[in-house]
Amino acid sequence: MDYRIDELAQASGVTVRNIRYYQDRGMLPPPRRVGRVGIYDDTHLARLRLITRLLDRNYTAANITELLSAWERGRDLSEVLGLEQAMTGNLDEEAPTVLSGARLSALFGMSGADDGGERGDQLIAKALDAGLIERATEAADRYQVPSPRLLYATAGLVIAGAPLDGALELATRMTRDLDSAVRDFVLAISARILAGREEDWMPTSSEIPDLAGLLQRLRPLTTAAASSVLAGSLARHLDEVFGQYLARLMPTVRGAAQHEGPTSTAS
Repeated sequence: MDYRIDELAQASGVTVRNIRYYQDRGMLPPPRRVGRVGIYDDTHLARLRLITRLLDRNYTAANITELLSAWERGRDLSEVLGLEQAMTGNLDEEAPTVLSGARLSALFGMSGADDGGERGDQLIAKALDAGLIERATEAADRYQVPSPRLLYATAGLVIAGAPLDGALELATRMTRDLDSAVRDFVLAISARILAGREEDWMPTSSEIPDLAGLLQRLRPLTTAAASSVLAGSLARHLDEVFGQYLARLMPTVRGAAQHEGPTSTAS
């Protein structure tokens, strides 16, 4: 995907000023030029995400510049950026958004006043507790949504008839439990990749494509596995719960049928 500098800033959460600063220091490769316009792409977005994560770990700009210079030394830049893209996340991941309290209430079929025993402010409090939303800093009635898809899916469950508390608990538990399982999986993968390596090991030019390919293949395969487990669990538990209901209902149905007796046919 291609970005102008303002679009790259929006996608990465890095200001235009800082993007230019990173570029001037050699931390970010220059864009390709189309006339007088600089065009960035997903590899630049991956590099910015890597820089942001390193800054969050309290590395200085000088530290990061040295690391990236060592990382690129003797290696093809496009391969290095491809590995960074594989390491720093799926670039098709959803972008966070910001919603007002009124918009949030409307998503759940509420107007902010009493509605089905719940109030809009109670919904907001519960969504905050569940981690579906966070308070935005720019306004009192604005809320950051880290995962819009998860929020919309949870709201859809409530609109379809699921209890609010149950839908929020499902979202919270799936997020927590899946995150824990995936973390353990990633730790196992990293332990295997780094087994026997020195602490300062960096992949060679011949190793980079294989490592990037492995990381890229893991994403869709892990996502497919998680989706399969969720679908199987849903089918199994729905069958279990409603199967029990039907089992309780059957004696009543049989009794009613016996009471009515066979239907006579007029000759």
